[in-house]
Amino acid sequence: MAAVPEPDTRFGRTCAVRLGDGRIVLYADSQNGIFRFDPQTGVWLAVPDDPWYGLPVNRFAWTPVADGRTILAVATEQGIARLDASTGNWYEPDPIGEPSTLWDVTAVRLPDGRSLFVGAGHGWKVHRWDAATGRPVGEPLSGHRISVKAVASTTGLDGIPVIISGCEVGDVMRWNAVTGEPIGGPLPGGICNVTQLAVLHTAGREILVAIDSLAGEVHRWDAQTGESIGAPIMVPARSNLTGVYIDSHGVPTALVYLWDGAANSEATQRWRLDTGAPVGEPLPATVKTVYHDGTRTMMVTARPGPTLTVAPAIDLTERSFPADNAPPPR
Repeated sequence: MAAVPEPDTRFGRTCAVRLGDGRIVLYADSQNGIFRFDPQTGVWLAVPDDPWYGLPVNRFAWTPVADGRTILAVATEQGIARLDASTGNWYEPDPIGEPSTLWDVTAVRLPDGRSLFVGAGHGWKVHRWDAATGRPVGEPLSGHRISVKAVASTTGLDGIPVIISGCEVGDVMRWNAVTGEPIGGPLPGGICNVTQLAVLHTAGREILVAIDSLAGEVHRWDAQTGESIGAPIMVPARSNLTGVYIDSHGVPTALVYLWDGAANSEATQRWRLDTGAPVGEPLPATVKTVYHDGTRTMMVTARPGPTLTVAPAIDLTERSFPADNAPPPR
């Protein structure tokens, strides 16, 4: 086995994965590969024989499958890649699938217990794969007018799993995940270019969030009814959605990475998804993702070392990081 290089500290995509035994493992991509991290220590764990070494990662998604494994999917310039999230071992790509650029990937659970990965394709289509085997499921979903850039999933009012996809001309569409049939037409809202999608599961409704990094807007809908929620949240162009979560007060919150080219500055800002109002002072741009560990919401921050630092989000929402970007003590 070839030696695995140490990860570059300029982490891109970061994902928190819950394994079948309840443990959390963090995955992050850097300039020189995809790496696993222990969230308790922040120490990186080498991933053996990475066949995607040096290949840009567009998005991650994960899901448990029926045999007890937890599978991580990676959207890459050469299609979908899958690995065992517990061991980091990669699976061979299915020979039936045709490699093509995927901009995003999400997971969805079907009523029969199967899990699917769903990919946003550069070829104007939405693709589905069996998460356990990597085999394509059905025909690609057609209906977008240009490259599909983002996908998410939710559960419809009738209990049927729903795929949500967005493309470069702003169409946000919903699909029955079982049959692949479209659900209604594109959602309202006047979005120009969908670059990211996320669904936040709240007690009252499923909030769909879409960011248009070209126009600098964050749009919100009720994911089940398709109704718009308020006016767009205005953010600088080239902003990215870091994560969505429910804060310690029960407020639906979005973390958005902001980049100001004129000032050559960057930061992470929080917004309320119910009212669209900003929350508190900016956080460092090094905040990479947010997840719930079963008890608390945690934020993950990239640190030199290279390490990922994990701290409770309840602490971070009350004040900014210190000047050296170190999170408050755990």
